[in-house]
Amino acid sequence: MYNVVGSKDKKQGGSLMSNKKLIASVSLNNEKELLPKKFKELNLEYYVFEKSINDEANRDLKSYGIEIVKKEILDENITIVERKFVDDICVCEKWIKELVNKLIENTVTPVSLDNILEDAVGVV
Repeated sequence: MYNVVGSKDKKQGGSLMSNKKLIASVSLNNEKELLPKKFKELNLEYYVFEKSINDEANRDLKSYGIEIVKKEILDENITIVERKFVDDICVCEKWIKELVNKLIENTVTPVSLDNILEDAVGVV
């Protein structure tokens, strides 16, 4: 069973990242033994990053990136965290949100994000 939890905005420091938004948090528990036995729970968080950029004509645009964070909670209450961030995927907010929703629907993990983006847009 999994749960999807709402979204939150987080401001990032520094000049590169202007905005980080949690789109969804997905939790898979091991009640039905879908995960390896050593796992109690698997949590996935899907973020969209937005930053301001200028194109060749010096127009102000927004560039979007994606981060997936995976947290594996083991029986011994040990948490293993894995994350993958890809910046500057596109400049279309609607398209990036549609892509992230597909990632969420298919419970994509950080290890497969590069391959999926390569197939979707050829950016990696």
